[in-house]
Amino acid sequence: MRNTKLKNILLIPLFSAIIAISAQLQIPFALPFTLQLLAIFMALILLGGIGGAVSVLLYISLGLIGLPVFSGFASGFGYLFSAAGGYIIGFIPLTVTYTVMSLVFGKRGKRTVVYALISLIPLYLTAILWLTFVYTDATQGSLLAAISLYVLPFVLPDVIKCIFASIIAERIEKAIRNGE
Repeated sequence: MRNTKLKNILLIPLFSAIIAISAQLQIPFALPFTLQLLAIFMALILLGGIGGAVSVLLYISLGLIGLPVFSGFASGFGYLFSAAGGYIIGFIPLTVTYTVMSLVFGKRGKRTVVYALISLIPLYLTAILWLTFVYTDATQGSLLAAISLYVLPFVLPDVIKCIFASIIAERIEKAIRNGE
């Protein structure tokens, strides 16, 4: 038990750093996207829902106090009022959703990809609400614009990240079990 606690104490900040680094790795596309969500799901799967959630909260806290960990080396509370701010806030209900599902239904196996996919829903809802009510004028047109500009282009890449995170985490766990 003590060994597990020590491991989590070391891995939680490590995954926060991995999330910060992955936020800087952009894949050029019609709208560029980062690998941040892949790292978040890796943290949730490998550390468990609670450890992963703490890692994500640490990452967000570091960015809010001024360390340049958000995409484009951005930081601070002002970043929350950008178009990406809703996603940063949306990471919180994402981690809560993933954690609750993993605690209720178990946290291993192919279920992790299902949890990851389902937890995208509160992420997108938070981002849409944030963009519509905070970043735009809160009209029906802005709601549709938020969905079409800031959610739909990211659905397929995010689904792919969920699948990759589950596959990579499964292989890492298997290698650790086999002592490789």
